[in-house]
Amino acid sequence: MVADPFFEASLRIGRQLADSAIRHDGQCTWVDEVIQRRNDSTHRRATVLDGAFATGTTGIAWFLAQLGTRAEEPTLISAARGAVVRGLRLRQCSVGAATVLGTWLDDPELAAPDARAPEALTSLLRGVAATLDSAVTDFDATADDVALLRVQSVANDACDADAECVGVSSDSVGLLCGISGLAMSLAAWGARARQPWYVQQAVRKSRRERAFLQPMIGWYGDAVDHASSIPTVRRSLASGAAGIAVARFGLYRLQQDAALLAEGAAALDVLRQPRAPGEAMDASLLFGASGEIEALLAAYVATGEPSHLDAARHRGVQLLRTYRHVGTYDCGLGAGIETPALATGLAGIGLALLRLSDPVTVRGPIGSLP
Repeated sequence: MVADPFFEASLRIGRQLADSAIRHDGQCTWVDEVIQRRNDSTHRRATVLDGAFATGTTGIAWFLAQLGTRAEEPTLISAARGAVVRGLRLRQCSVGAATVLGTWLDDPELAAPDARAPEALTSLLRGVAATLDSAVTDFDATADDVALLRVQSVANDACDADAECVGVSSDSVGLLCGISGLAMSLAAWGARARQPWYVQQAVRKSRRERAFLQPMIGWYGDAVDHASSIPTVRRSLASGAAGIAVARFGLYRLQQDAALLAEGAAALDVLRQPRAPGEAMDASLLFGASGEIEALLAAYVATGEPSHLDAARHRGVQLLRTYRHVGTYDCGLGAGIETPALATGLAGIGLALLRLSDPVTVRGPIGSLP
């Protein structure tokens, strides 16, 4: 049997995370490097991860649980479970995420009623989009009346009000904090509820971003990380082309609108452009190569076009070549410094590599997407 280089690389990352985990009282956490900027100076300090999804242990569990069950490695499964437990005890892991993770880990106790935190948000997204994305995941897990009323309320508010991410400035553009994330979550709920009206509203909202499209430059929102350069932002999953592509192809799966397909293709055109000499790209999910891989996989899953999968795997090969040459994955914190979290660290890189191995059944970083 021929070894899968992407699965093997993902497995190495998973084992590294399991080996570096701090275990206590049934919980797992990790030490992280945090960059603090004051005036013109930059400082790094070590901190222990909380239970959040994007930057904490729940997101690491999202990766380790899927990897561990496929590899059938008890140490990975144990680390994933401990990471979920920390998220639950800190009331930062929602019932939906805990139930999904508990199902993957064959551990129904993770979603026990006394462990639930209805107010917890488990989402890579932010703002209204995060609330809706998390509510949809909760409904998937429980299908109870409380979850139904909550997700309907959030979805209706998102449709009726401009909320915080449907304005006319560049900070309303993109996946993480902008219209794309909100539209994708709204469409996901419409598909679950079998109410096409929500999907139509999502497509209508996504059109607001067209005003910011510039040919061959793309369209992008404000930098989520204020240290990010414009070339990095405009390609990124956070607020640039990769995130736009994920949203458009996610919407296209639910409504076969030619305009959505064209906008997704325009976003991929930006990612196909060669980088300028000296323009660096890290390996992370939000700002680097793993986000571009996620965009290309979204295009492949939505269209079935093999060239998108080939392009994603080409990005993966480049990522592994760099790793073999340097010996570490660039998480955007400087040479040799790796961080564990999903959004900007090893868990997100490992998840992208795992999805290259199996892009159809491995769940991506957006919880409400099927």
